[in-house]
Amino acid sequence: MLRHLTAICAVAAVMAAGALPAFAATAAKPTAHPTAPLAVYNGPGLRYNVIGRLAKNQPVTLSYCTVSGNWCQLGSDVPGVAGGWVIGTYLVGMSAKVPVTPFRFSVDPFGNDRHHHFP
Repeated sequence: MLRHLTAICAVAAVMAAGALPAFAATAAKPTAHPTAPLAVYNGPGLRYNVIGRLAKNQPVTLSYCTVSGNWCQLGSDVPGVAGGWVIGTYLVGMSAKVPVTPFRFSVDPFGNDRHHHFP
């Protein structure tokens, strides 16, 4: 009986391991969309070249946003402008912006003591 239970558990584990990556791959990434037609730049700033445009309400995925949220980098699955940068304030979709924006403390965790440095 114990041998059968062990075999059943082993088969279940192998089946679950095979099913989980397939499920994860099919899960949709959160999307954002611009509130107006939006230029796409090859870097995070107006000094960079325009490499394309997004249409108003075009759904996009994001791979990174600056700490301030002023600039966001488009995901690799955005046709024609993958990896380009857009002005983040024109994007709606916090579920897409939050996971790719680095956290910024609202209070200095070191108490504004400029003389104390940690290694």
